[in-house]
Amino acid sequence: MLVTTSGFSLGSFLLSPLCTLHMLTSQRPQVCLLLVLSSTVLLALQEPHSRSTSHGSHSLRYFKTRMTDPGPGMPQFVIVGYVDGELLWNYNSLCRTVRPIMGWLPQEDQEHWDAETKKARDVELDFYEFLGRLQVHYNKSGGSHTLQKMIGCDILEDGSIRGYVQYAFDGRDFLAFDMDKMTFTAADAVAEISKRRWEEEGIYTEGCKHELGTICVQNLRRYLEHGKAVLKRRERPEVRVWGKEANGILTLSCRAYGFYPRPIAISWMKDGMVRDQETHWGGIVPNSDGTYHASAAIDVLPEDGDKYRCRVEHASLPQPGLFSWEPQPNLIPVVAGVVVTTVAVIASVIGLVVWKSKSGKGPDLLRIGPDMSPMQTLILSAGKEKKKSYEAAAGHDRESSVSAMVIV
Repeated sequence: MLVTTSGFSLGSFLLSPLCTLHMLTSQRPQVCLLLVLSSTVLLALQEPHSRSTSHGSHSLRYFKTRMTDPGPGMPQFVIVGYVDGELLWNYNSLCRTVRPIMGWLPQEDQEHWDAETKKARDVELDFYEFLGRLQVHYNKSGGSHTLQKMIGCDILEDGSIRGYVQYAFDGRDFLAFDMDKMTFTAADAVAEISKRRWEEEGIYTEGCKHELGTICVQNLRRYLEHGKAVLKRRERPEVRVWGKEANGILTLSCRAYGFYPRPIAISWMKDGMVRDQETHWGGIVPNSDGTYHASAAIDVLPEDGDKYRCRVEHASLPQPGLFSWEPQPNLIPVVAGVVVTTVAVIASVIGLVVWKSKSGKGPDLLRIGPDMSPMQTLILSAGKEKKKSYEAAAGHDRESSVSAMVIV
């Protein structure tokens, strides 16, 4: 995997072409809308446990994808832009217009959006040509192929700028640009061809530096200014941890609900050590109110359950939170015992009251008074019904005896 000097891995940021195709629709009129929805899901799939950015840092990312065979009615070229992990705008080869998504973006700034549209159309043509060359170099003329690019910039807490450009061919690392050294890192021999040409000509490297250090940063500041109220919103996650044991394995689940902004990091730790390789992430999914929820699960030995902690990092938290699983006692036997005891007590009281009433050994104990509690009223009512049944049965026996004497 390619990793730049800034610490970004190519595979962590580029979109999966299979996911892109899966998320689109064959109904052409709905493609533009579904691209908006799919882009959010794609980012969730690609960065399920991405580290939350620093409170004072901001980022602008553009994801560009060209596909030779996307399927009937699907766009061959797609661009999506994100600010601080929030979907900003999109463009595709069917709509051919940059469409702002965020409500706080200045829709009336037509000059800006026209310029972004022209740039997107130029990139679309460049991607068609570049992907064709790569197919020749890799000797892959037929079949379905994909060219992807991630370009972005960060404004860090100290005001410094960080930029990056990364390419992938057919879902594999291809090239990564180092803004500080003005050089490219090639993943294979074919990538070396582009690397040498771009570095020798100098035009592309200078263009990348200008795009990252000037244009990207200007746009990021522009978007931050328009959306500062929304982008500064902070909602703390509500975290719940629970466990489920089956077949000798304890599955611990950690869920964070209702947080904003989107970036969050959920990790399972054992004895203070992060266990990312054993963790299964459920992705970061949007809620209807604009917040997000995410989850992470891990399978452990039942006897080790108390050794694990769920660590949650988010911009709304002053420091990472640690959450542990607390096994709940099995309340079924307790509840069952209470119910059986209660029924036995009620039955005994009813029997005692009826017996005393029949034997005449006490006052009318079945008289219901206004000062009685609901439970007393219930018991005495039941006692009265039982007494009536006894008296009815006794009366029936006397009638039977008289009838028998008459017949004899």
